Amino acid sequence: MSSPRTERGFTIVELTLACAFIGVLLTTIALLTNHIISIYQKGLSLKAVNIVGEDLIDDITRDIAGSPIVPLSGNSLCYTYLSGGLQNSCISSGDNGFKLIFQKRTTSARIVKGNTNLPSVPSGGAFCTGHYSYLWNSGYVLDDTVYTRPNGSSLSGERAVLTLGSGDNRREIRDFHLLRVHDTSREVCKSAINNANSYITPGKDYTVSNVNAEVSELLGPSEDNLAFYDFNMFSPISSYHATTGHAFYSGTFILATVRGGVNIMASGNYCTETPDFLNTDFAYCAMNKFNFATRATGEGIR
Repeated sequence: MSSPRTERGFTIVELTLACAFIGVLLTTIALLTNHIISIYQKGLSLKAVNIVGEDLIDDITRDIAGSPIVPLSGNSLCYTYLSGGLQNSCISSGDNGFKLIFQKRTTSARIVKGNTNLPSVPSGGAFCTGHYSYLWNSGYVLDDTVYTRPNGSSLSGERAVLTLGSGDNRREIRDFHLLRVHDTSREVCKSAINNANSYITPGKDYTVSNVNAEVSELLGPSEDNLAFYDFNMFSPISSYHATTGHAFYSGTFILATVRGGVNIMASGNYCTETPDFLNTDFAYCAMNKFNFATRATGEGIR
């Protein structure tokens, strides 16, 4: 008589250990995959910032090179808006006789996530070359879900507005990131000057009389959602040729994503969002500071 057949299988302890091992393995794979994707996306974000920044430098330097000269005498804008002894501050204030007008406003803000107060950050401004003018709204004032005023209210009131034309035919452009406007009369910068005290720090309402003026959004809606966080132009003061009128300008701008809680006043990592498994904003946050220099030949067409 044959012995009974014995069947063997896994015990509950063995199944429990196997399931635990598989669970740990899958969790580890998921975390590594998420980390790799975050690094890859971070690289794409930084690449987008660098490519767009280089294109902007090409546009700005080309327009500066073609800007016309306006001397520090006669009917230059400096003499029109400043009187008496203030006329002598045209060069030292960063607004020299070649009339590349630079203006910037500041405001106080708060990073919503992290509750970080920023006492004085750029909110926007304008830069007029006498050929094309640039208007920008800072990333700090463009998204109320990322930045607010220190008291929690919206910063939308700090956004600049461009009005083309007048009367019933006028049209307004709002909530823009960076506009490039054909503006040979420098109306953009002149329109925001209310008095001598606001010559460098103007209002936020800009106008151009030509309702059909060429306007392009250089940082339009995109997956990257980029914006200026700062923009500065430095006067050549003494770095220009008295005979040819050629001047050498330098400038800087900080270009970054609106996502990620950018803080240009911080040291180290400017993206304040901390990376974790469920939060991907950090992966989509990138920024870079660009420096450039160019020559204004004074040969542009008005």
